[in-house]
Amino acid sequence: MKKILLGIFFLLSVGVFAQNNGSDVIYLNNGNVVQGQIIHSVPNVSVKIKADNGAVYEYKMTEIRQIKNGDVIRPEASSRGKYTDFEDNDKGYWWTAELSGGMSMFSKKSNLGYTQLAVVNGYRFNDFLRVGVGLGVRYYIENDKVRAKSNAWSFPIYANLRGNFMSQDVRRVVPYWSVDAGASIRDGFFFSPTLGVKFGGKRSNMLVGISYTGQTMDTKWESDKMVSLLSLKIGYEF
Repeated sequence: MKKILLGIFFLLSVGVFAQNNGSDVIYLNNGNVVQGQIIHSVPNVSVKIKADNGAVYEYKMTEIRQIKNGDVIRPEASSRGKYTDFEDNDKGYWWTAELSGGMSMFSKKSNLGYTQLAVVNGYRFNDFLRVGVGLGVRYYIENDKVRAKSNAWSFPIYANLRGNFMSQDVRRVVPYWSVDAGASIRDGFFFSPTLGVKFGGKRSNMLVGISYTGQTMDTKWESDKMVSLLSLKIGYEF
């Protein structure tokens, strides 16, 4: 009887030991796989793992595709080359598409409304700075009440600077700023700052902002007049 009890105790001990020694497996966005024991983690921020070879590595959550327990299942080698997750790239090509609508702000004269669709292509340096060149198409509503030109279409071409007010490494919602400066075909020079909020990840985001635009144009009252426009802007960037 004593031998039977000792045997049962031994089997239970082995089972518990095996369960406690299950490996943690981290699958990285760059295609690498790390197996070992997770020794420290900060929720939604970072993970530190002691690999089977004794080395200790620390990864940001933005670098990790998946975390599992158990044996490593390595994907077959692909002839398409090394996997790249552009969501994790801090630098590189960047673009945004934005739709805006608003109106002029004359206090004692007729006002006009407008809607605009624009696309910006450029380079992202980091969370805090992007530069690009934008091209848009703008349509004026009730154009004849304000503008001297009968054609209600205008085509903005401009330089764009923008960035976040804080890092988006671990935040899904952050405030951002943006400044456009250029000229609009059939109007003239314009300057347009924007303040807004973006929702999403490190690279892929929805945008909502409020914009002021100072646009020179020929009005029915005088030429090259600086007209103030206020608008709501929504968009998507990657």
